[in-house]
Amino acid sequence: MKNNISNPLHILSSLVRAKSIDEISPFDAKNIDELYSLSINHGVANQINSNLTDFLSKEKKIVENTQQLSSLTQLNIKLTTFAQHSKVISTITDNAAKNFLLALAEAEIKVVVLKGFSLGYQVYKTSYLRPKTDVDILIRNEDKRRISEIFVNLGYSNPRGWEPQAINNQFSMKKMLSKGVSTLFDVHLKISNSKQIENILNYDELLISANSTQLTNINLINKPYALIHAIFHLLHHKSSGDLIKLIWHYDLYLITKQLNETELVQLKELIKSKGLSNLVQYTLTLTANYLPTNELQHLIEWCNTSEITKTYQPQYDYLLGRTLGIKGVWLTLCATEGLSNKVAIIQEMVFPPAEEIYIKYGKDSGWPLVMLYIRRIFTGSIKYIFKKKK
Repeated sequence: MKNNISNPLHILSSLVRAKSIDEISPFDAKNIDELYSLSINHGVANQINSNLTDFLSKEKKIVENTQQLSSLTQLNIKLTTFAQHSKVISTITDNAAKNFLLALAEAEIKVVVLKGFSLGYQVYKTSYLRPKTDVDILIRNEDKRRISEIFVNLGYSNPRGWEPQAINNQFSMKKMLSKGVSTLFDVHLKISNSKQIENILNYDELLISANSTQLTNINLINKPYALIHAIFHLLHHKSSGDLIKLIWHYDLYLITKQLNETELVQLKELIKSKGLSNLVQYTLTLTANYLPTNELQHLIEWCNTSEITKTYQPQYDYLLGRTLGIKGVWLTLCATEGLSNKVAIIQEMVFPPAEEIYIKYGKDSGWPLVMLYIRRIFTGSIKYIFKKKK
């Protein structure tokens, strides 16, 4: 057994990546509730449950540390209940998502599926092991109207009640499937809402390279592009001061381990041509702190070679710092062309339509609308100050 590691995330990471019980960092029974909650918050509960169920059924007789075995068993009992419920919900929502995606295919509309849904079917043993709150798709601008019509015809509606035009490049559509269960699509017109990188990966290149064999008539972002997109996603949340979930690191871990030679060549060419060596090296180093592998180390070292570092584009360095609050707004405005577009961004950020305010506070809050706007600005400022201090 390894020496005890006090950091709960390191314990979780050992539970996620371990190939046997002997590779799991020991923990005390008093940490079970904390580890259970953390595993859910970090999106790795289902994967850990799958690992432990396998280990405990195969290796129970040869584990010498009975206290460790007892702790693992207790943790897995709690995780099994959660995972069983998660699997049922995932099956229902995935089937609804596939039905919509197949409806698009029947209408000869091609989209690319991104992020968790795509990774669940490509790099995870079973799709439910990769939790997701929504299904992200990238579309052509020209197909937006037709796609919206298909959404409506299949019973979907916009959960926000309005569609931002300036602050992001996406809209959402949601359908209630049963009480407490719904399927939610985030429809992207560009790869990112960040003005600085919104055009770095485009629809055409993602569609051409998409994996169209894993799910019939459904285009999944392929692994090299998925890794780049996952890095941008992780860094965006990190620079915004958000929780960095262990599942995002595990995505990168799995992708790099499963790249074949052709995919690895494509990934390296993407890193060079897009000028991303520093971002990739930085993010994969963070991942390797929790989930070290030879594949990650190879890419990290390759990104650090002089030939590759000279291809890096420094305009992406903003993602390595903080972009929350006023600084983030300023960066967005600087990257936005045209005074009218800048004004539109400020208006949507500070004074969105009443629908957005009512979603947050409810129509029956008892507060006049003007006071709700003031309340929103005030609470947003407080959150910014506290995030900045972290």
